[in-house]
Amino acid sequence: MKDKLDQKRRNFLKILAFGGGAAVLGRLFGPGLLDMFYPKVTKDFQQFRVTETRRKFSISTKDGEEIFVMDDEK
Repeated sequence: MKDKLDQKRRNFLKILAFGGGAAVLGRLFGPGLLDMFYPKVTKDFQQFRVTETRRKFSISTKDGEEIFVMDDEK
């Protein structure tokens, strides 16, 4: 009986450790992974350029001077 209880306890602690490790790795590497897979979209017009990324939306002139910037800051 005691061996069965110890085995269940070890399995529970193992699952808890793996879950905690996965949560920590997700917090550390999550934003970087999303930036890799989210494309940067740029549309050119006659006088303006519109650029959109996962965290930033900007409208700029052809020279590169930013006119309007909207950041997703938390």
